[in-house]
Amino acid sequence: MLFLYFLLSFLTSLILIPFLKKIAEKKGLFDVAEGDVLKIHKKPIPVLGGLAMLTALIIGLLFFCFQKQDFSYKITAIIFGSLIIFLLGFWDDLKWKHISQIKPHFKFLLLIIFPSISALILFSSGIKFNFFPVSILAGLLTFLYIFVLINGVNYQDGMDGLVGGLTAISLIGFIVLSLISGNNLALILSLILLGAVLGFLIFNFPPAKIFMGDSGAYFLGFILTVLAIIFSRPYNIAS
Repeated sequence: MLFLYFLLSFLTSLILIPFLKKIAEKKGLFDVAEGDVLKIHKKPIPVLGGLAMLTALIIGLLFFCFQKQDFSYKITAIIFGSLIIFLLGFWDDLKWKHISQIKPHFKFLLLIIFPSISALILFSSGIKFNFFPVSILAGLLTFLYIFVLINGVNYQDGMDGLVGGLTAISLIGFIVLSLISGNNLALILSLILLGAVLGFLIFNFPPAKIFMGDSGAYFLGFILTVLAIIFSRPYNIAS
């Protein structure tokens, strides 16, 4: 049954990407180098790969909930937190079409507000660090983890297949450790996300046919944050 969760998310991502690629091309949602020395691609590349991975994760988690007949508050929090962080990155992705021009100071403000909302959602569901007896400190640490990882993952997204490949390797490590420790929430989340990432990588290895965009990088950084938190203690699926 565990393999089924992985397979579902993998196929969802794999099937969605060609359709999303066409939509991105039709709507002009591209990553354009525009003189950026960190970008090596010469022609515009569609940037909706992150949406495929997000959709695959949500479908995989919902399938798990239906199959177990248990709609966990923690899983609900992960889904809504992911959506919020994804929307922040997608807003930034729109600049390539010149739909949305985010000024640096306003973007920084958004990078504070959106992760704060996601951290609050996770915190309210019980997904939090317990290093501090004071709740506000635990909540602040959760926010800092989200803030650092989403920006760290996004900063690494400069080569075809790099972020997806590193994320896949990290997820395999989480899966092994989850099996050893019996952390079933981390196991399910890692398996589903691994399937989504591998489906995306098929189209992202050089030469890339689609990019994950800032939205995808932020999303992956957020889920890696969640995994770091839930792996710090033996969470169960139940609310």
